Amino acid sequence: MVNRSNYLWVKEHLKYLEEVKQLDSRSIGRYWSYLRHLLFWAGGVLFSRIVNVRPTFPSYLKNVRAYGDGDSLAPASLKKVINTSKRFFIWAKMAYPSEFRLVTKAWIDGLVVPRREIPPTPDHEFVTLEEVILVTPAGIGESLFATRDYNPKRIWQNCDLIGIFVLTGRQKFVTLR
Repeated sequence: MVNRSNYLWVKEHLKYLEEVKQLDSRSIGRYWSYLRHLLFWAGGVLFSRIVNVRPTFPSYLKNVRAYGDGDSLAPASLKKVINTSKRFFIWAKMAYPSEFRLVTKAWIDGLVVPRREIPPTPDHEFVTLEEVILVTPAGIGESLFATRDYNPKRIWQNCDLIGIFVLTGRQKFVTLR
């Protein structure tokens, strides 16, 4: 459940952005969608006492789904949510210094985009030029250059990186898909 005071502070911040900062209504709508995540994360806890809530906001965002059971938020969206939340807390500390005295500058600076877990890359399989030539289609011409000139799609359909050999003429190790 969203705390009513938090909701009113967010709405007041959006009104401030619209009236004082003169942002477009479409921008205000986007900021609302970003700050919505902050409201859901805080739940019933007042923003003025938010510093001890666990999991932290960046950890919470790492597990948030974009649309129901869909994918997680894109890195660009995560960055926008974090930056908008930081701007909100900076505004709140200036507008309500006594209420937000527990929210320190260090805590606000601690709001960072969560690191993405990068899946391990598969092992590469290296091949020689002779092996690449074996998997290319029987050429129209006498060399890879003649085959390339006759039908470039034929080579690229069979292996993605044959172009390294065609363009450079050097034997290198490549990964075939």
